[in-house]
Amino acid sequence: MKFIKCHVNGQNLVISRDKFSFKEWEHSKSINYDQWVRIKESGEMKFINKDGSKAHNCFNGTMAAKYFFDDIKPISPVVSVYKTRDYMMLEVKRPKDTGTYIDCGCKHQVSHSMALGDNPKINQTRIVGKVFHNKTKIVTHEKGVGKVLSCGSAAVATAEYLYNNGEFKGDTIKVESEGGYHLIRISPHYMEVSATVTEIYKGEW
Repeated sequence: MKFIKCHVNGQNLVISRDKFSFKEWEHSKSINYDQWVRIKESGEMKFINKDGSKAHNCFNGTMAAKYFFDDIKPISPVVSVYKTRDYMMLEVKRPKDTGTYIDCGCKHQVSHSMALGDNPKINQTRIVGKVFHNKTKIVTHEKGVGKVLSCGSAAVATAEYLYNNGEFKGDTIKVESEGGYHLIRISPHYMEVSATVTEIYKGEW
């Protein structure tokens, strides 16, 4: 099995086009990763969390997959993903704010004062401090993973939450996490999200 280990804004991801068995998945635990992205011959993607559970979507994983392979098929609500000179860009439909959680293809609870990890059935993001000059900081606990250095869907959910609550002006916000930042531009129906992808190494077993 061949694979690529990479970081997207610090989030640990592994990309592979090969099928793998349970035995190989057990072996993969020796590699430090948050999500494993498996790309089928058709370009369809599957996202597997660190604990072996499946994730419906992964925005950072989608950008990483596109960075290395051009034929991937994004999963809704992702509309398109493409490269610029300095960043990977993701266009995604505006998420739905249910009042209980933000649904951007995966559910996120977002709050200024949240005890992270107290609900293992949903992704949770805490906003650290106030928005200043259209910039905010977050900490995210992902279902099936735990605390992560970065999460693309968490950044999108945070941008939607803050925008709906009138906590920043204009249409652009910088969402920082421990591993890096996502720059997000909001339009009436879509969001544009940027991130950096860094290859760590290629491996095989």
